[in-house]
Amino acid sequence: MTARGSQISMWSLVTITNGVVTRPLRVAWTLKSQAVAADSWSATSATLSTLALNPEPLTIALSADELHRTLTSDNPVAQRYVDALRNFLASPQHRVMPMGARAMDYGSLRARGLGVDIPQHFIVVEQLLGEVTSESRMTDAVFLPGVVGSTSAAAVDHQGRHVIVIGEEALRSAPSRTLGWGSPFRLVGVPASARALAVDSPLSALANRNDIEPGRLAALTMGTLSMLYYQAPNARSPRTEVITTNLDQASPTFTTELASALRASPLLTQRSIDASATIAQIGQNRSPALRSLASAPVAPWRTSEITTLANLKRDAASLISTFSTPAPFLRIQMARLQAEVGLRSHANGVANAQRVLRDELAKFRIDQSTVILASATGTIPVTLYSSADYGITGLIRVSADRIEFPDGQVIPVGILTQTASTPISATMTRGTSSLMTIRLTTTDGRVVIATGTIQVRYTSASVVGYALSAGSLLVIAWWWWRTTRRKSPGRHAR
Repeated sequence: MTARGSQISMWSLVTITNGVVTRPLRVAWTLKSQAVAADSWSATSATLSTLALNPEPLTIALSADELHRTLTSDNPVAQRYVDALRNFLASPQHRVMPMGARAMDYGSLRARGLGVDIPQHFIVVEQLLGEVTSESRMTDAVFLPGVVGSTSAAAVDHQGRHVIVIGEEALRSAPSRTLGWGSPFRLVGVPASARALAVDSPLSALANRNDIEPGRLAALTMGTLSMLYYQAPNARSPRTEVITTNLDQASPTFTTELASALRASPLLTQRSIDASATIAQIGQNRSPALRSLASAPVAPWRTSEITTLANLKRDAASLISTFSTPAPFLRIQMARLQAEVGLRSHANGVANAQRVLRDELAKFRIDQSTVILASATGTIPVTLYSSADYGITGLIRVSADRIEFPDGQVIPVGILTQTASTPISATMTRGTSSLMTIRLTTTDGRVVIATGTIQVRYTSASVVGYALSAGSLLVIAWWWWRTTRRKSPGRHAR
């Protein structure tokens, strides 16, 4: 149409139905987000805001890295994104599905003895989401992007994540190229407790195009979904179409029009990911109940890297009860989990995880000034300094060759300010000087937070000292007596 000399194209979809639609096509719409910078935060906020009041089931796939970067950013745009996400999750129909890293080999982690780390990649999403909303909005399913091998799928299932959403590139044969799509399935080489849903990659690629006008793109997407319904309008069991759109790339106009068209269409109905992956739906409508995963690359690991990560995991577990806030623990945990990502060398990631731990511990130190006691028994003040914006609780452990500690050598301590002083009762057993070693550790003693050595001296009053003092007094008294006699007048003078 032409308006005021300008030509405007308007797109609409007309669907003609004959009779009653008894079994509409189920659409599990999943919004993928990888917003880690200001531009993507802004775009994602706009899209989430348009969908916040949508009453239909919607799932957003979030990664731990994205959430952590957003929540720890000082950029006000990041805060607007968090607010938009909070408003979006206010609806109980809107859910979050944890998304793993694309270049990830969970199978190698399990084979190397770090299988217990696998669920942490998904649990940390729930932990971080707790800072966004107090409501429980997590799905049972996890999204594994990229090529996922059978050993990785088995490792994820072994750790209790039985519903897996994958892209078609992870399968040997893409379901969208056949008529046997629309149902969950089991995976060859993976325990039967696991079941998977495949994303329709061609349709998702269409919905994510940015070279087509948003209104037209929404109409094309709806047209394709309608055609998929008509592939089997009389199917015995419901069929499910999983479609993903990128939050930071999709136009708010496209999102609004697609959401509106989905609600209005008699051929389509929206369903959640969890409702689309029930065991009863496996193999329905003669779709394959078992599919094969494509071969996936294996991540190389060195024994030293595995040992270092295991030690970091142990240290992080000890530090949980030490930090007064979860922020420093999450920084260490995120660096450790990030070190496990990748299909090439992990040396840089492991080194970075070690550095993050050292940086947190370096915020605490012990004053090593000399302490002088006035007597053999006294109190030694141990001063602790902190440059952290959080507090810690731990134990001070002291030892010395010539000093005894009547109240014990292990003293509970808390550092809640920049400076904290703890008095320690001590008795010098011999000599006048001794070196005292101090260690600040976690409450279980496994991690040494800071160490220091101070010199302790005391000025003792010995027998020789008393004798010299008495002799000095006698000399002074004798000198005073002689001086007084010399100044006294004689008898002839009187």
